[in-house]
Amino acid sequence: MIDKPEAKRETVQMIGEPEVKRETGQMTDEPEYVLKVHILNIFICLNFRPVIYIPARNHNVNQRHIDELTRFIVYILEQACKKCFEEVIDNLCIIFDLKDFGMNSMDYQLVKNLIWLLSRHYPERLGVCLIINAPAIFSGCWSIIKGWLHEVTASKVVFVNTEQDLLKYIHPDILPENV
Repeated sequence: MIDKPEAKRETVQMIGEPEVKRETGQMTDEPEYVLKVHILNIFICLNFRPVIYIPARNHNVNQRHIDELTRFIVYILEQACKKCFEEVIDNLCIIFDLKDFGMNSMDYQLVKNLIWLLSRHYPERLGVCLIINAPAIFSGCWSIIKGWLHEVTASKVVFVNTEQDLLKYIHPDILPENV
């Protein structure tokens, strides 16, 4: 029988100085680019699928270095894939929270990089991509992005409009409080 982990949240702190590992007092050996980006959450939901939560409001297309951010995406995908319980489920959930989304948050090059990475290096790893709190302005962005996706991948993108719909995919206790 497979041990079933509880739903839990693990915050990956990405801003400021490197964290000190509590048990050893040693500095973490995370790559430098990991320490420069926004806070993300990786957690395991009830169906054992690792979830990557991305608050789009923390991103500004004019204040990013695309190569560092792409390396960071690879790092986060690798961390999430390590949390897969392949005997149960071997794919990920990515949540894009578009609360307070503005056009300065829309980074088409970064989206293209994510699509390329997922299709070339993590095929079939995307289980579902949830878009929450999407403002009307995002519909124009989505029509462009959808054209870049394979139809199977596009079918994995779900716009979630209510908390009840969101609860079909994840446990409410693992989301950040401000969602």
